[in-house]
Amino acid sequence: KDSGRISMTELVPLHAGEFLLSSYPCCAHVGKNFSTGSLHLTNYKLCFVAENSTTQTGPAVCLLAPYCVILSLDTEIKGDVFASNLECKDFRVVRLDFEKRTDLESFQAQASSSAFPKDPSNLFAYTYRPPPGRENGWYKYDATREYERLGILGAPGHWRVSLVNAEQKLCNSYPAELVVPTSMKDDELEFAAQFRKRRRLPVVCWRNKLNNGVLLRAAQPLVGVLGRRNKEDEQILRTAVDAMGDGRGVYVFDCRSSNSALIQKVLS
Repeated sequence: KDSGRISMTELVPLHAGEFLLSSYPCCAHVGKNFSTGSLHLTNYKLCFVAENSTTQTGPAVCLLAPYCVILSLDTEIKGDVFASNLECKDFRVVRLDFEKRTDLESFQAQASSSAFPKDPSNLFAYTYRPPPGRENGWYKYDATREYERLGILGAPGHWRVSLVNAEQKLCNSYPAELVVPTSMKDDELEFAAQFRKRRRLPVVCWRNKLNNGVLLRAAQPLVGVLGRRNKEDEQILRTAVDAMGDGRGVYVFDCRSSNSALIQKVLS
């Protein structure tokens, strides 16, 4: 501690198994704002602390980014400019200006090897050690309990949880517990899956408690140029309409471009 200034580890506590690798003086630019301070790298995250970080004033931490959210790290060297342009998966874009070229090169080497490891065993997940007696995180999430919290299973008899995908044999990119219409049997879901790309049949993932409307996720239907149909697939969508009880129909949001959708329709 120096003149009331607090250290990075006091601002951001380290996880079990996390340790400080290195620190660099630098300037961080976020949009039109910038701050001078120090950049700290651990084996889990990078953290920038502004110079005015004290026990009384803030903000203390201007940037906190686990390596897993880093999308790209680009180096910029022009004359006396030694910078790293950092882009995150959560849409944050940060420019880090270093005083020395050696600091930039050292940062790039450490951050790149941590954010994009060639060996997965170098990931922090393999060094993290939870405190004794802490709850096992693998069992912390309960899908059925979450569906109940969202009120999906509380809807009057429209939806149920199916374990047909317990071994990921129905769809290997879907979870084990799927919310499907109560009126449909598990073997009917197999026919519905065959009608969707990569077998991603429509399944419920959210419910509006005010009007019983639901949000379903699915891949594109394999209608082809002949406009094929599938009664099991249509039954799932019909249940979504019936659950609301006002006949408003189904809205389909396609995130693809129109050209991509047309090409995929022909290919299916």
